[in-house]
Amino acid sequence: MVLIADSGSTSTNWRLLSPIHKSSICNINTIGLNPFHVSEEEIIDVIQNQVKPQIIQKVSFDEIKKIYFYGSGCSTLNKQELIKKCIRLIFQNAEVIVDHDTMASAIAGCGDDIGIACILGTGSNSCVYDGKTIVKTLPSLGYMLGDEGSGTHIGKGLLQLVLKEKLPIELLKLFNEKYKLNPLDILNHLYRKEKPGSFISSFAPFVIENIEHKTMISIVHNSFTTFFDEFILPYPESATYPINFVGSIAALLSNHLIEIGKEKQLYIHNIIQYPIDALEVYHLNKIFRNK
Repeated sequence: MVLIADSGSTSTNWRLLSPIHKSSICNINTIGLNPFHVSEEEIIDVIQNQVKPQIIQKVSFDEIKKIYFYGSGCSTLNKQELIKKCIRLIFQNAEVIVDHDTMASAIAGCGDDIGIACILGTGSNSCVYDGKTIVKTLPSLGYMLGDEGSGTHIGKGLLQLVLKEKLPIELLKLFNEKYKLNPLDILNHLYRKEKPGSFISSFAPFVIENIEHKTMISIVHNSFTTFFDEFILPYPESATYPINFVGSIAALLSNHLIEIGKEKQLYIHNIIQYPIDALEVYHLNKIFRNK
């Protein structure tokens, strides 16, 4: 048995893979386990009290031989070791492999082929992939200084218009009806409460729901254009490599993504909302290749 996990800043998708059934036999959804945003104690609690109870309904712990965890915030050895430590406290007999979520995006989007893999979800990132390993990356600076093109970046664009009183009156009315927040409430959430990044990204659905409005289109196009300029065009390979996207923002706003790609004369290949589906296929194939 192999357990795989794809963890973003918002949610983590877990799947238990059975070589006998040639499919997943247990699907679990938990909060995102980004080690920059979630404490070690919280990570252990999620694995112990949410993941473990569902797994032991299906199999014995001893049957799980490998765990692959792909996570946002797991780009450094220090953070990878922290996640490994938390998982090993619960799954003591399994080999644990932890990698960054850019590797998950590369596997999901490119498989065994070369390409540029991009994440556009709550956060954003990109890499150049040679079919086996990530060979180039660019610094992703998180929601405060970066995350261009992401749900957080789009939410930030909306909040700027709200707080500067530049949002058209009909959209402002819809915004107030939905969220019931005054400017002081918003500022308190941003600067005095925990997880401001999650708070900011929670406004991206409003932009998507009202995407037919030119103001919302402008927010998305500005955000996506900045992403292409910062995370794709700096790679010389972007002129010839297929460009693949994973994540909810990429999928839900795919038409706008493709439009800007055409403007930049770039070849967009795959757009995948849930990378866990492609990771399941990849790891099941890996199991059978190694037999």
